Amino acid sequence: MGLMAFTGLLQGAEGQVRTSSRGCPDPVPGTGVIVGMVREASTQVPMGFVDIRLIPASKGIGALVQQTRSAPGGRFEFCNVPVGSYTVQGWFDEIGGDLTRVSVGPGGTTPLMLNLGLAGEGDEPGSLSGEVVDVESGEPLEGVTVTLLGPRGQVLTDAGGHFSFPSLFPDTIHLRASRLGYQDAQGSVAVGGSEAVTIQIAMTTQAIIMDPITVTATRRELTYALPGMEELERRMALGAGDFILQKEIQARNPSRVTDILFGTRVIVMNDGKQIYMGRSFCAPVVYIDDVRITHGTGASPLKSSVPGDPNPDVKNWGNEDEGTFAAEAVNLVQPLHIQAIEIYSGPASTPGQYLDSRSRCGVILIWTRRGPKG
Repeated sequence: MGLMAFTGLLQGAEGQVRTSSRGCPDPVPGTGVIVGMVREASTQVPMGFVDIRLIPASKGIGALVQQTRSAPGGRFEFCNVPVGSYTVQGWFDEIGGDLTRVSVGPGGTTPLMLNLGLAGEGDEPGSLSGEVVDVESGEPLEGVTVTLLGPRGQVLTDAGGHFSFPSLFPDTIHLRASRLGYQDAQGSVAVGGSEAVTIQIAMTTQAIIMDPITVTATRRELTYALPGMEELERRMALGAGDFILQKEIQARNPSRVTDILFGTRVIVMNDGKQIYMGRSFCAPVVYIDDVRITHGTGASPLKSSVPGDPNPDVKNWGNEDEGTFAAEAVNLVQPLHIQAIEIYSGPASTPGQYLDSRSRCGVILIWTRRGPKG
């Protein structure tokens, strides 16, 4: 059962009673005062904590003038009410309805008695339900806020676009539907006693103008874009290897990478066509942008020249193929495209992620320049 609401003016309310209420000051010119009492209809027990709303009779439900709540003893007041006719609504436990119309005269106090009680069979509250759809596609819209103006509450539509207000007093209901990206939809619908009303709300999309979005990256993000390069500065601080950076490469303006390696721990031979590492004369492992290009020589040392050869040549040395492969690998990159080169001569200095049985002769890491595309 719902709650029905009905009202009566206190005795003497045929005209304005020109006495000031106990809670309101003397009304300002052009206004009056409403003093009321809320009781339960059958027992006449005062009802506290009932929401009372004052609305201009000539306007919609959303045009609220004042709102108050009855005291524990059932008393309520509206002070400094502009002269005119109003509808008074009483709400209790989220259920309410139009109670009466009242006129307020200048400088007077209008007494009002509100009685709230259990409804009879013919005064059962009605219900309002429906769905919200896109006006063009007809697809249901989830997450739409449907608000009963007054205010009377609001709900969100479910995945099927459905919403429901299960208990409403007979009235003309004003409602609004809103969702980001759509124009607000507003309208009114009459809900009678014991009546289940179903409606459909169609919403039109609305373009949203947003400020341009600019994506920026720090210099470190552009320079050290590859995972293995992120620790370059830390490895430089440890000083375990040789480091050749872009600025030095540009100053030297070499024609190939093997020209850069002269004067480092790398032994460059045969006019830059072969490279070896240290006294063992074995070829290093070469990485370009964290990708292994060669596999190194492992444990094979460089052999001596052939005895009796008056003109020994590098081609007679046992590791010439691996040294050639290493030289060809580093020369795959144009020098001016290089951001940094790291050179490690053996297991003691090589970073752990690049250390294995094939890298005993050393490792060369080449990092190419990184930057924004386009």
